Amino acid sequence: ERPFSVPKTGQYLFRYWAIDRVNNREMFKPLLLMVDESPPQILEVFSINSIGTETTKEGAEIPIYPQHTTLFLNAMDNSASIKGIWYQLNGDDMKEYTQVLFLDQPGRYRITIKAEDQLGNVSVKTLEFMIAQATE
Repeated sequence: ERPFSVPKTGQYLFRYWAIDRVNNREMFKPLLLMVDESPPQILEVFSINSIGTETTKEGAEIPIYPQHTTLFLNAMDNSASIKGIWYQLNGDDMKEYTQVLFLDQPGRYRITIKAEDQLGNVSVKTLEFMIAQATE
């Protein structure tokens, strides 16, 4: 009879039917409605454990990884599938993540990762770390 709103994230089963002016009622029809306002969770996995940490000027501890480390990115969402993952490396343009990242150049890295699910929910995560110079 009037509009309603769904209060929170979750799955809802609605049953609806129509009644005409002479009180004929159709069989009810089920409708499964999924409400998802949660962004995907971003996951990052380095191919090797860090070999130490370094303290930044701001006082933050950032991990140090050996040269030729590989970074794997992924995202998961409990309700909707993932539309895509993008990353920005050291201020460069945002790129779609299609393969693992090979980190073979020594230096400090800042990677911003963005994941979006099929419903348009977006999450962003930033990683900072160092790649050490290989020793002979």
